[in-house]
Amino acid sequence: MVRCRARRVLPLMVLGLALFAGCVDGVYKPSNALQGVTTSANGFIGYTSVADKQTICASCHTDTQAQWEQTKHASAWADLANSGAVTEGCEACHTVNPRGNVTSDSVGGWTATQADRYHDVQCESCHGPGEDHVLDPSSTKPLASVAVGTNITTSCSGCHRGTHQPYVQEWAQSNHGRVFNTLATRSPCMNCHSGKGALAAFGVDSAYLEADSSELLPLVCVVCHSPHDATNEHQLRLSLSGTTLADNLCMKCHQRLATPDSTGSFGPHSPEGPVLLGLAGYRPAAFNASAKIVGAHGTPSDNPRLCGGCHVHTYQVTDTETGKFTLDATSHQFLALPCVDASGAPTTAATCADSLHSYASCVNSGCHSSQDSVRTLLTTTRADIQVMNDSLKALLVQVPQSAFNAYDHVTTTAEGARFNSQLADYPGSIAHNAFLIAELLRASIEQVKTDYGL
Repeated sequence: MVRCRARRVLPLMVLGLALFAGCVDGVYKPSNALQGVTTSANGFIGYTSVADKQTICASCHTDTQAQWEQTKHASAWADLANSGAVTEGCEACHTVNPRGNVTSDSVGGWTATQADRYHDVQCESCHGPGEDHVLDPSSTKPLASVAVGTNITTSCSGCHRGTHQPYVQEWAQSNHGRVFNTLATRSPCMNCHSGKGALAAFGVDSAYLEADSSELLPLVCVVCHSPHDATNEHQLRLSLSGTTLADNLCMKCHQRLATPDSTGSFGPHSPEGPVLLGLAGYRPAAFNASAKIVGAHGTPSDNPRLCGGCHVHTYQVTDTETGKFTLDATSHQFLALPCVDASGAPTTAATCADSLHSYASCVNSGCHSSQDSVRTLLTTTRADIQVMNDSLKALLVQVPQSAFNAYDHVTTTAEGARFNSQLADYPGSIAHNAFLIAELLRASIEQVKTDYGL
């Protein structure tokens, strides 16, 4: 971004006209918009009114300002001050400065001036210095970067990192933080396996720095979180409490192949949402629709945050000997039962012994009395369902191969039963809804015996 510092000496009348002419919706911007902005600020303007939290951007982007005012970013400085931990190291993430945006300057805004006008995480914190855009809106567009990573500081990951907010470190260990090239470039897979595809699927048409590049993005922060809109908790694009596949954030993607396809040749793919809500699986004639199909995990009255109730559980880790603070875990690995070390901190281990899995989310949510009790319950339930599934698999090997026809576009009892068996084996299905899985297996066993004389 080229800065025209000399233009700041324009007469106020001319400056006022330039600002008015460039406004996107015709809202008049006061001619003293840059009053008090020093050269050392390196193009950052900050608030035009500290008391009213009015950003210079609000002169034109009124709707965005109104939305932003409801976010935690708008109270970042006050929240830091009220925490009693105002240190120089904290201030950079609670003010407007080069951290979190793509400016090439190393200092600017708060870090250069310590002026109140740079309090809070304002528009320029993500979009970069706004002076040039104010002076010539048509030629400069300070776009925010949405790419995040443990080695990236020019976006959300510039601040949402470290021991108090290790979001990016945990996210990088999750599948959300990885790009699977084949899936990220294939339609319609890209809607859930590519950051750009997912943003488009959410209907996000806002411009961002990487939008027109060939760079493949994983499911970055802004796929799930709206930078401006605080309608939902944690600025999520959809609610965690939505009870339909269409209005629940996680189920926007985790619902793809939960019932047999028309050929009966594919197994389940990302069926978590329908399993949780009791909608997944093949229903043979023997299926008992009056059986208990939805458990507490999928009942909003018992688990109001549904997926988030187990998969996004924040907790503080302390040193087991001294009791001193170690880490604020954010659960952005999105694992309901993460592997943890001796102190309870999540590890990078892909797998671990069952005794090293944390069941803290089950207890702290208020659903279970102790980690040991839920560990025992899950182990017992898995064993019981495995017995049923083994019985079904033993029956299916006796079914004539003619019952498995991928080209007749009819789901036979055998194909549906095979799908239910695969659903029972799908990671997480038993924890998501053991009642549904058990009834699908029971009904499949009965129907296979009846239809094929076994």
